[in-house]
Amino acid sequence: MVHARVVQWGNSRGVRIPKPLLEQARIVDDVTLEVRPGEIVIRAASPHPREGWAESMKALAASEAHSVWPDDMGDELELPPW
Repeated sequence: MVHARVVQWGNSRGVRIPKPLLEQARIVDDVTLEVRPGEIVIRAASPHPREGWAESMKALAASEAHSVWPDDMGDELELPPW
């Protein structure tokens, strides 16, 4: 546990968080704050739900580990004619 002082910071008040604590909590940039009775909880902000999708799709398209249509799926066009 680390003791810190709440100090005036412009029109607000702030606490300096030591770098080792931020590293241990894996907090890099954005955080979310949650207020509970007698405490304020600081958490690393979740990345955008679709963050990284574009890069993943480019990598998938460049790989040969996929097919346009899965082999085990049927197709209505494969049905015999009437």
